[in-house]
Amino acid sequence: MAENEKAQQSRKDYDPSLDFFSEKFDPLKAILTPGVSPPIVDAKVYDNTSQFYQFYLNPNKQIVKAGSSKSQERHTEPERKWLPHQLPIPSKRKTRIEKNVLTNMETIKGPIKLLTKCKDERIQIKVWTRHSHGIRGYCIGYVTIFDKHWNLGLEEVTETWTRPKRRKIPAGMEMQECEISKGRLVPPPIKVIKSDEKFETCERHIDQLVIRGEQIVMIALLCTGAK
Repeated sequence: MAENEKAQQSRKDYDPSLDFFSEKFDPLKAILTPGVSPPIVDAKVYDNTSQFYQFYLNPNKQIVKAGSSKSQERHTEPERKWLPHQLPIPSKRKTRIEKNVLTNMETIKGPIKLLTKCKDERIQIKVWTRHSHGIRGYCIGYVTIFDKHWNLGLEEVTETWTRPKRRKIPAGMEMQECEISKGRLVPPPIKVIKSDEKFETCERHIDQLVIRGEQIVMIALLCTGAK
């Protein structure tokens, strides 16, 4: 009796729309109804109906999913197989030596190389300078730096030059006597060592001085004892 009641109850609960083997099967209702499981639990899952249709037409065909390693191998471009003698020749890249004024002073060639000796051996030099229409004067000092354009950096310099006597600023006037605002550099004092009717010869001492190459007329060594 109990078995008959269960059979009758199962017939009442039977819904053909939830039967996977029924012609009235409703897949949407089966998805939305809780507790409904497919008859084959370990059935293969497809990404879409197109994949299932391909498998249905050709069950032996292997379907490759997008993004898999096999699909990437298919889409890779063919590469040419080079023979050993066709490969590019490996070359060692030469390290570029950084060049600047300091390195150029050591490797410079020509007559200007004598300035390297003056710098290393602390030899005093005399540099004649010019103005727009003649010789302006000369500077005596020690070379600290130079370049191929004859730009010089000197220290402990004694500058002597000639200038017209008639000027707006009186000769020998020291800048310390003028009112100078704070933060401005004070030029070294100028000393007049010789004077005539039109010109006067002045002299001053400068700790450091830069002379442009275009203003240089000639350079001479004052002491060549060190070799």
